[in-house]
Amino acid sequence: MKKGIRVIVLCAVFVFGITLGAIGAANQEEVKAIINYELKIKLNGQDFTPTRADGMVMRPLLYNDSTYLPVRAIAEALSIAVDYDAATQTVYLGEKGRTPLEGIHFDHLWSCQLTFDQSQLFVNGKQYQSGILYTGTDGYKEMGGFVLPKGQFQKFGGVACLQDDDNTTDEVTIKIREKDQSGKVLKELKVKNGESIAFEIDIPNMQQLYIQNLIYERVPKNTQPDIMVIADPYFK
Repeated sequence: MKKGIRVIVLCAVFVFGITLGAIGAANQEEVKAIINYELKIKLNGQDFTPTRADGMVMRPLLYNDSTYLPVRAIAEALSIAVDYDAATQTVYLGEKGRTPLEGIHFDHLWSCQLTFDQSQLFVNGKQYQSGILYTGTDGYKEMGGFVLPKGQFQKFGGVACLQDDDNTTDEVTIKIREKDQSGKVLKELKVKNGESIAFEIDIPNMQQLYIQNLIYERVPKNTQPDIMVIADPYFK
């Protein structure tokens, strides 16, 4: 390589685009690699230049006759979730094991909460362990809350449930949007009284989702269901 420059690097550091630990730590080894300035990357037929979050270009590396590309930049371009666990030095690509939604990944806005109170989560004859629960009363026009995958997960799922014991609410529409109230609708769930609908959607690289239910989209309009919940919400 005429333009290759020899450098001392940790390939794993480059490949993921983050600092994995101090050089010389256990199970790490210094290696000599070559930055390849001439190698071109085509993504779905288009020129592609991997960059870090700060915009810095990340060039391919050559080491032991193999080419190394930055995992995070490539994964994000291919809509694959990417995450790194510093404690175990593990890189996660795509789906993880099923991960229940926790408080650090939820922020309420209007008339809803993330609850683990099982007395509130017995719905349509089934007991659930957690849920994004509607808590509205007269005067609230919207159920809304933020789910925060922070780009770390590939999928989001749960069970959308409606139970109205006095039968005043026949159906509700729960929308899962990207980012906020005006974001793209990723999933629309029309849930009838007595129904529990399991769902799962792809959310690669998404930082924030918005859970929305509007009172004028209920049937009949402006009614107040006894229990409306996304039960056992989870990431993968």
